[in-house]
Amino acid sequence: MSGLYFHSPRLASLLRPSVIGRLAGYEDVNDAQRCAAIGRSAPCWPPAHCMAKSIARCGPAARRRHPHVAQASAQADAGQSLLAGLQSGHTCVVMTLILTAITATCVVQASDRLTTQWRAQRFVKEHDAIANKTVTYLAYDGPMVISFSGIAYIRDEPTDNWIARQLTGAEFIRMPDDRIMSTNFQRLPIRTMNEACWLLQKAIDAEDAFNSSGLTLAIGGWRIRRCRLVQILLEIVKTKTGAQRKGHMRVRTTGYNSAFCITGADFPFDDLKTAVIAHSNQRALFADPQTLSAFLTEMIVRTSRTNRAVGSDVMSMKIPRWQPEGPRRVVIRYKPEIERYSAVLQNAGPAIPFQSAFWPWIVTPAGMRALTVSTGGGMIGHLCGWEFVHEAPSVAAPRGLLFGESSLERPKPPR
Repeated sequence: MSGLYFHSPRLASLLRPSVIGRLAGYEDVNDAQRCAAIGRSAPCWPPAHCMAKSIARCGPAARRRHPHVAQASAQADAGQSLLAGLQSGHTCVVMTLILTAITATCVVQASDRLTTQWRAQRFVKEHDAIANKTVTYLAYDGPMVISFSGIAYIRDEPTDNWIARQLTGAEFIRMPDDRIMSTNFQRLPIRTMNEACWLLQKAIDAEDAFNSSGLTLAIGGWRIRRCRLVQILLEIVKTKTGAQRKGHMRVRTTGYNSAFCITGADFPFDDLKTAVIAHSNQRALFADPQTLSAFLTEMIVRTSRTNRAVGSDVMSMKIPRWQPEGPRRVVIRYKPEIERYSAVLQNAGPAIPFQSAFWPWIVTPAGMRALTVSTGGGMIGHLCGWEFVHEAPSVAAPRGLLFGESSLERPKPPR
């Protein structure tokens, strides 16, 4: 199930006619209702079911204060039917759980890394517990994070490789053993965030592999618009009628307001709301990127214990709001539920095992970094004036090794 939900701490007590609209990116409720009505005949965001859920969850007292709630509830029913129609467009099992959260201080996206094999909607086995599903893209007007839910391979190519190849517009440089070169500095096309999203939407629409299995991209990020920072929260969904973009290119979050997007596996919004209310420090949850990242990671790990289509290894991406003269950084955090090991080969003697961390794609106009595996702690990469901070599990590398990194060999698709 996928959908975008708006939440604000103590929303029932803070509710005013203008609050709901501001959470959805509009000036007031009437404006949001008009846009939701237009959305039934043309693409518009937020769709009716998302807007109505925001109102319906405010409680009976808030409903009595707003005459628009009855109309919104009717729109919610229509929105649920639309959502069910989109999901019924493909006979496939919804896999992967992607949680994207936007607050006034940061954009955070967390996703699991498990790929599984299914036949006739029945679980067969795990295929790859550490598969990458995330691409970080630095556009002309800001950074964004892209994660996908859907088929893991397009013919013999992993889907994340396919996404990165669409953004780079070039073939990858490969080493003799067919691994993609980990770091490649070259001039790549410069695109705005809107152009990159449109490019992906058209590429998904043209790819026949998605016609039967479907694909959903969850996108969150910051962009500079009219000399100020605004946030985006989008989904690109492949349906029977083609690829559709659903979301907002200008989400307005002030104070402790926030927006959440749930993509992929079924994850009830009520569970998320309950976990937020039960959190010991709600102020930090909506103001501190590290706390929010840990919270979303824990939500995915909990879901993995009851859903075999969701993995327990989590890749979390954080993009804090930056100041004009301050550092600009993207923080990448890999958190495995169990220790993952690779090996360092010696000239003589047995291989040395070490705890490893895995890193996603990074695509910028000045070059790209492909998937890598590392040991010995984290690192900081610098591309186009941005810092890409890799936060690895805190472990000591074996036998004096300070740091090691290598490109990653991908498993073949199941036959």
